[in-house]
Amino acid sequence: MELTHLAFFLGTAANARVVEALEKAGFRPKVSHGYVVQQLLLGPRSVSELASALEVTQQAVSKWVAEMAALELLRDAPSDDARVRRVELSARGQASVDASRKARAVLETKLQKALGPRRFAAAQTALEEALEALGELEAVKARRVKPGR
Repeated sequence: MELTHLAFFLGTAANARVVEALEKAGFRPKVSHGYVVQQLLLGPRSVSELASALEVTQQAVSKWVAEMAALELLRDAPSDDARVRRVELSARGQASVDASRKARAVLETKLQKALGPRRFAAAQTALEEALEALGELEAVKARRVKPGR
């Protein structure tokens, strides 16, 4: 099977397990919310800033922000301009990030045990090099991955 398919299916399986862990922890995760969270980990953002960073419409971001606010994952952040709404992660939003990180750590440990430390490290290096070859590694490291089209 092609490396790109294997990487995609590994990521899909990992995300499914993270979503399951988040649901068990009382969160209602949506993939689109994850892209917003990644941006908000860098600090408060306006809808316009989020839309620009994610290369989607302000309407799409407004919808996601409304959904996330209803789930108490976001709160309004201070803004120098009263006309501009800025948002940031709430305590509940940060708790969802913490739960996600914990679930991913469990997966990493499981994969390290299954592959052994040397093969795990080699697989990690190979995937990083593959992302670099496609010109995507910096976007991943800088939390600038955009929603799939």
